[in-house]
Amino acid sequence: MDAALSVTTTVFLEGLLDPNNEQIWLAFDGRYRPIIIAVARRLGLRPEDAEDVAQQTLLLVVRDYRAG
Repeated sequence: MDAALSVTTTVFLEGLLDPNNEQIWLAFDGRYRPIIIAVARRLGLRPEDAEDVAQQTLLLVVRDYRAG
């Protein structure tokens, strides 16, 4: 992973505004999906439900971030 993508930076956040920036989306997903899944599992969700929660959460965060 590019060093610029290893911390949350303005460049990283601005990259999320571009729906065609696959590298940023993959970095965002790789960074936050495991955290969301771990929290969901600690709250008692089954693995498949935790995956669903992570997917929905990431989509909503990006959608809302892009909307401002």
